[in-house]
Amino acid sequence: GTNVVGWLGTIGGLALLLTYLSTQIAAIRLFSSNGRWHGWQFAIPILAILLLGYALWSNVVPVPPAPYNLFPYMVLLWLAIGVVVAFRSPDAAARLSQSLIDENTG
Repeated sequence: GTNVVGWLGTIGGLALLLTYLSTQIAAIRLFSSNGRWHGWQFAIPILAILLLGYALWSNVVPVPPAPYNLFPYMVLLWLAIGVVVAFRSPDAAARLSQSLIDENTG
């Protein structure tokens, strides 16, 4: 049982690192396109990208022993499935978003 918890925690941690990394990239794109950030204000998300990139890199290099060496591929497969589902059924994402809004607002 302890091993399974560690495995799932590792998979979840890798997925969160990718999520945080993509959030920082999206924030830079959003705030630069609408003109809310200028100059030095990009320093914090860029620093976050560098730190998250280092954390992600240090989890995959050097290649960890089995079964940990499979976890990055599992996370990438999970991400790829999500991207395919999102592009093949864009209304599903809107329905899910609306159901979460409805659930949280009561």
